[in-house]
Amino acid sequence: MRIRSALKKMTSLQWFLFFLLLGLCLYALLLSWLRLSPLTHSPWDSYSLQAQAWLRGRLSLEQDYSYLELAYFKNKIFVSFPPVPSIFILPLVLIFGGKSPNTLLVVLYGLSSFIAAYALCRKLKLKDFQAAFWAFFLVFGSNLLECSLNGGVWYQAQALSFLFCLLSLLFLESKTGKKRSA
Repeated sequence: MRIRSALKKMTSLQWFLFFLLLGLCLYALLLSWLRLSPLTHSPWDSYSLQAQAWLRGRLSLEQDYSYLELAYFKNKIFVSFPPVPSIFILPLVLIFGGKSPNTLLVVLYGLSSFIAAYALCRKLKLKDFQAAFWAFFLVFGSNLLECSLNGGVWYQAQALSFLFCLLSLLFLESKTGKKRSA
């Protein structure tokens, strides 16, 4: 009875923090189980290479990497993926160089997705526990969890895309929500 009473008294912030902490624990458990550190660098990271090239004032890479999907044009080598994730890894490349902790980046995308999903659920008028639960379920009960455990190029793009989709829904709801109330 005491537990049920305490749960009923939890505020929106407390539910949010509880599920955010649960997500952090889930990441810690899975990374430990996989014997990975959040500071792990995946070698399949074209975005770090692209950010390094940018910092040298170049658009093309200086060498070929046979294990990466690259584009070849007029005897130059380019990253074949859209460049947006390179913008987000750039600060880590400035600090860590070519061995940027891209696993940490995708974990941050996952946690940020939870925050965006929670904000969206609150905009949709879900109650305290419901908003936190469904945001947690959406992020950690989906394929995003697997994508946010590997800092490879494809996983970075997928995790960032998931976050951007949630943010676009959040901003769209903010805009349409104002029209409804007017």
